[in-house]
Amino acid sequence: PVKGADGRRRTDATSMDVVARTMRIISLSVTETLQQAGCQTMIPSQTPVVAQPLWDDGDRTGRPVLVEAELLQEWLQSGAILVLNSVGHGLDGLSYNINADDYALAVAAALQAERLILATNVMGVWGVDRQPIARLTPALANDLIAQGVIAGGMIPKVESALAALAAGVGGIAIIDGHQPNALTIALTAPQQIGTLLAA
Repeated sequence: PVKGADGRRRTDATSMDVVARTMRIISLSVTETLQQAGCQTMIPSQTPVVAQPLWDDGDRTGRPVLVEAELLQEWLQSGAILVLNSVGHGLDGLSYNINADDYALAVAAALQAERLILATNVMGVWGVDRQPIARLTPALANDLIAQGVIAGGMIPKVESALAALAAGVGGIAIIDGHQPNALTIALTAPQQIGTLLAA
């Protein structure tokens, strides 16, 4: 995939069709796995996230500009696990490919979540010593981005996390999702397997 300078993928119209179909397949697969584990699940028929294009050249990569929080709350009242994917709908009637971290953080901010877990393939955010940082404050995060220590695909993760903190999310854990019991540990001691971003 072609990426912009900030690490976000660019999406032309043809690619957008592939993205939408692929996201649907992944959502169905996740739902099936959860149901096999005894969970009640729900794939909403519509996305709760309104998107705006990132660029004005017809590219179909978007950014979240509105989350329909009341709709989310209504779905959550059923007690089911919501399975969402990062395709948003634009006011122009088109679908947009949103960076998954931006999408998740926008939803978390709309719900005023206590904790958001971003499961990745790396053990959190690394510092200048090439070791994971246990706790990352907004000031340190901005310094590391300016120094080029936080780079590539980690930049949109951290920038979105900082925006979510400012919007009222309690904390964002960026963890190595391959670790055994990763999600459970991320709720109680995220520093053991990644980085906790908190004010």
